[in-house]
Amino acid sequence: KYKKKTIPPMNRGPKEEIEKGHVFDELLTDMTSSIKSDSWKKGEQVKFDCTELGMYVTGTPDLDYKGIPVEMKTTQELVVKHVKPGVNIGTYKRKWVQNYLPQLAMYSDAKAMDWMLLLLISKRTGQFSLIPVNAHSKLEWLREKWKEWAKDDRIIRFLEQYLEENPDLRI
Repeated sequence: KYKKKTIPPMNRGPKEEIEKGHVFDELLTDMTSSIKSDSWKKGEQVKFDCTELGMYVTGTPDLDYKGIPVEMKTTQELVVKHVKPGVNIGTYKRKWVQNYLPQLAMYSDAKAMDWMLLLLISKRTGQFSLIPVNAHSKLEWLREKWKEWAKDDRIIRFLEQYLEENPDLRI
């Protein structure tokens, strides 16, 4: 709707959880951009080669801790061992598998690392957990999926159209 247009300012607060998450992310980005530390700094853009589809994607981990990429994610509540979760555990697991792991897998591979850190922050309580994550098995699974996609003419046509419009993303 607003492609190549200025987005008008909103005059009301966000109502949906995803919008609240974006607001929280902006706050965290603003806070972390002013870090003055020898150990912590703002994350740097990485380039992930998806050779199976002949393209690359870029992204920027939120932070860097002594050379280790750190991705920040917000959630309603943290799921803590031996504490009954106040959230739907199925939703939490789905987000972990579908949202967090693929991104962490590509970031850590792009940095040639076996693992990276996930900083998970509760929007409700402010509690946080810093979790070392090795997403190598997720990356292997993704690469197998991409090999399947590469055999699908419909997906390849769509991808070719996208790469024609964005030729600098082609490997």
